[in-house]
Amino acid sequence: MPDEGVVVTAPAHTYKVFIACDVDEAWDAIVNGDKTIHYYYGTMVQSDWSVAAPVRYTSPDGTLVADGFIVTIDPPHRLEMMFHARWDPELDQEGPIRMVWTVEDNNGLTAVTVASFVDTDTKSYTDWVGGIPFIVSGMKTLLETGKPMTGA
Repeated sequence: MPDEGVVVTAPAHTYKVFIACDVDEAWDAIVNGDKTIHYYYGTMVQSDWSVAAPVRYTSPDGTLVADGFIVTIDPPHRLEMMFHARWDPELDQEGPIRMVWTVEDNNGLTAVTVASFVDTDTKSYTDWVGGIPFIVSGMKTLLETGKPMTGA
């Protein structure tokens, strides 16, 4: 298994949103590259979604944007992975961070939470805090309207 980077035991950042969809639709949006390309900064996710499997986020031209591996997975409720940003040399050098997606029914809505376990004294933390709200908001817009979020 690849190096896991700095071990952080509590999430440094958590973002939660409620989406008017069912749990399976939200899960599919997280693991389906045909969906992520519409909200995850134009990247397509690829994996076989099993423990220790590689995860790759690629741009439309095939350039590797980020990669990592699955730590634990419990479809359609929990995905824990190591995520290694490759789009910036400084982020690449900092190494991977641990991210956890949880998907839960909440009285007819779906609660999607993304927690990041990252050292707060890093560029990774700064990028994560700014990027995850945009990503999850884009996913919410896509699931609720069928169209990508605009304005980015």
